[in-house]
Amino acid sequence: MISVVIPVYNAGRYLMRAVDSAIMQEDVEKEIIIIDDCSTDDGISGLVNFMKNEYGLQVNPLSGISLQSGMDSVLAGMITGAKMTDNNEVASGTKIYIYRNRENKGASYTRNAGVFLAKGEYVAFLDGDDWWDNNKLKIQLAAIEKDGTPLCCTARALFNEKEIGWDRIVSVPRKITLKHMEKTNYISCSSVLIKREVALDYPMKHDDAHEDYYAWLKLLKDYKFVTGIDQPLLKYRVNKNSKSANKIKSAVMTYRTYIYAGYEKKQALKMMLPYCYYGIKKYL
Repeated sequence: MISVVIPVYNAGRYLMRAVDSAIMQEDVEKEIIIIDDCSTDDGISGLVNFMKNEYGLQVNPLSGISLQSGMDSVLAGMITGAKMTDNNEVASGTKIYIYRNRENKGASYTRNAGVFLAKGEYVAFLDGDDWWDNNKLKIQLAAIEKDGTPLCCTARALFNEKEIGWDRIVSVPRKITLKHMEKTNYISCSSVLIKREVALDYPMKHDDAHEDYYAWLKLLKDYKFVTGIDQPLLKYRVNKNSKSANKIKSAVMTYRTYIYAGYEKKQALKMMLPYCYYGIKKYL
């Protein structure tokens, strides 16, 4: 089974698109774990109403059930049922669990909590403002099992906030090594399928840096390579309020990422040159 982990913070106007794309994944057993990091919008209630009214999915509120092992979140509800396609075929009997952090914890904690909660052998990350092609997980699962790697990512198509494509595809190498990742972060978090036991071993840390990039660097110091699929199975929304939108801030955070990942200051500064080059090239 694959556990889809969707961290949410004020992504209400996009969340239904993200969750719908997870539900519609073809030919894979899955669960969906949504963790709201104390959003101030009405995204979660909007999602619950949408699923209930549009697709007849049953909503079971389960407020106040605390997590174990000190995780500071509560289970707010569970959605169960089967979404019907236009052909009246059952697309999924997927269970959707909705959690809420007791206080704003940040992206690292929220994704790590999702991994902790996951029941699947694999975890797939999806941010609340991105979405997938319907065959993404099926393609990735076949590739990761064929290669015997701990992680698989994909290329991504860039969209702006209004979902108008930039006609820009960000490609990935077939085999992504540490040398690749020391030049730029090829692994977009919303494209990742990873073995749960590996995600537990390499948790995301340091929200003042790029917490996912940190985890991938640490992982690739111990693994020869991870699998890349050069198909834009991820639709990535370029949000003006994201960490990466402010390029100067993003560069500072990238430098911190290298330091946190164990690189010496001189080496980290040297690594910033190709990172900045590839970062600019990526969006041209």
